[in-house]
Amino acid sequence: MPTEIPSLHAAYANAFKIGAAVHTGMLQSEGEFIAKHFNSITAENQMKFEEIHPEEGRYAFEAADQLVDFAVAQGIAVRDILWSGIIRHRNGFSRIVWVLPLPENCYYPA
Repeated sequence: MPTEIPSLHAAYANAFKIGAAVHTGMLQSEGEFIAKHFNSITAENQMKFEEIHPEEGRYAFEAADQLVDFAVAQGIAVRDILWSGIIRHRNGFSRIVWVLPLPENCYYPA
Protein backbone atom coordinates (compact mmCIF):
# COMPACT_ATOMS: atom_id res chain seq x y z
CA MET A 1 0.00 0.00 0.00
CA PRO A 2 1.45 3.42 -0.95
CA THR A 3 2.25 5.72 1.96
CA GLU A 4 2.98 8.78 -0.18
CA ILE A 5 0.28 11.43 0.20
CA PRO A 6 -0.67 12.87 -3.21
CA SER A 7 -0.24 16.56 -3.86
CA LEU A 8 -3.41 18.47 -3.10
CA HIS A 9 -2.91 21.02 -5.86
CA ALA A 10 -2.16 18.28 -8.40
CA ALA A 11 -5.43 16.54 -7.53
CA TYR A 12 -7.36 19.72 -8.43
CA ALA A 13 -5.09 20.98 -11.22
CA ASN A 14 -7.89 21.01 -13.78
CA ALA A 15 -10.37 22.73 -11.49
CA PHE A 16 -8.75 25.59 -9.56
CA LYS A 17 -5.67 26.68 -7.64
CA ILE A 18 -5.13 25.57 -4.06
CA GLY A 19 -3.83 28.39 -1.91
CA ALA A 20 -2.42 29.04 1.53
CA ALA A 21 -1.85 32.16 3.60
CA VAL A 22 1.80 32.20 4.64
CA HIS A 23 4.41 34.30 6.39
CA THR A 24 8.20 34.12 6.14
CA GLY A 25 8.51 32.16 9.37
CA MET A 26 6.64 29.28 7.76
CA LEU A 27 9.03 28.98 4.82
CA GLN A 28 11.74 27.34 6.90
CA SER A 29 9.53 24.99 8.89
CA GLU A 30 6.71 24.30 6.40
CA GLY A 31 8.27 25.17 3.03
CA GLU A 32 8.41 21.60 1.75
CA PHE A 33 4.77 21.00 2.67
CA ILE A 34 3.68 24.31 1.10
CA ALA A 35 5.57 23.58 -2.11
CA LYS A 36 4.05 20.12 -2.39
CA HIS A 37 0.40 20.91 -1.71
CA PHE A 38 -0.21 24.50 -2.79
CA ASN A 39 0.15 26.24 -6.14
CA SER A 40 -0.85 29.68 -4.89
CA ILE A 41 0.15 31.65 -1.79
CA THR A 42 -1.04 34.86 -0.21
CA ALA A 43 1.04 36.77 2.31
CA GLU A 44 -0.60 36.85 5.73
CA ASN A 45 0.46 40.37 6.72
CA GLN A 46 3.89 40.93 5.27
CA MET A 47 2.62 42.40 2.01
CA LYS A 48 0.09 44.69 3.63
CA PHE A 49 0.61 48.39 3.18
CA GLU A 50 1.58 49.14 6.76
CA GLU A 51 4.28 46.44 6.67
CA ILE A 52 5.78 47.54 3.34
CA HIS A 53 5.52 51.30 3.93
CA PRO A 54 5.57 51.69 7.72
CA GLU A 55 6.44 55.37 7.73
CA GLU A 56 6.88 58.21 5.31
CA GLY A 57 9.98 57.79 3.19
CA ARG A 58 10.72 54.23 4.34
CA TYR A 59 9.91 51.00 2.57
CA ALA A 60 10.56 47.48 3.83
CA PHE A 61 10.32 44.89 1.05
CA GLU A 62 12.56 42.23 2.61
CA ALA A 63 9.80 39.94 3.91
CA ALA A 64 7.71 40.33 0.74
CA ASP A 65 10.79 39.58 -1.37
CA GLN A 66 11.44 36.43 0.65
CA LEU A 67 7.90 35.17 0.02
CA VAL A 68 8.04 35.97 -3.69
CA ASP A 69 11.51 34.40 -4.08
CA PHE A 70 10.24 31.20 -2.47
CA ALA A 71 7.15 31.13 -4.68
CA VAL A 72 9.10 31.75 -7.88
CA ALA A 73 11.62 29.03 -7.02
CA GLN A 74 8.76 26.56 -6.43
CA GLY A 75 6.58 27.62 -9.38
CA ILE A 76 3.86 28.89 -7.04
CA ALA A 77 1.61 31.83 -7.93
CA VAL A 78 1.59 34.77 -5.53
CA ARG A 79 -1.60 36.59 -4.75
CA ASP A 80 -2.03 39.59 -2.54
CA ILE A 81 -4.86 41.94 -1.94
CA LEU A 82 -4.28 45.62 -2.56
CA TRP A 83 -6.65 47.24 -0.20
CA SER A 84 -7.43 50.72 -1.43
CA GLY A 85 -9.49 52.42 1.13
CA ILE A 86 -9.13 52.89 4.81
CA ILE A 87 -5.82 51.66 6.09
CA ARG A 88 -6.37 50.12 9.48
CA HIS A 89 -3.75 50.13 12.14
CA ARG A 90 -3.17 47.61 14.91
CA ASN A 91 -4.84 49.85 17.47
CA GLY A 92 -8.01 49.90 15.38
CA PHE A 93 -7.56 53.35 13.88
CA SER A 94 -5.41 54.81 11.17
CA ARG A 95 -4.02 58.22 10.55
CA ILE A 96 -1.22 57.66 8.06
CA VAL A 97 -1.11 61.30 7.03
CA TRP A 98 1.42 60.99 4.22
CA VAL A 99 -0.88 58.57 2.42
CA LEU A 100 -4.39 59.61 3.25
CA PRO A 101 -4.69 63.04 4.87
CA LEU A 102 -7.66 63.03 7.21
CA PRO A 103 -9.16 65.83 9.25
CA GLU A 104 -8.25 65.70 12.93
CA ASN A 105 -11.72 64.42 13.93
CA CYS A 106 -11.95 61.75 11.21
CA TYR A 107 -11.06 58.29 12.44
CA TYR A 108 -12.35 55.00 11.11
CA PRO A 109 -12.88 52.11 13.53
CA ALA A 110 -11.53 48.69 12.61
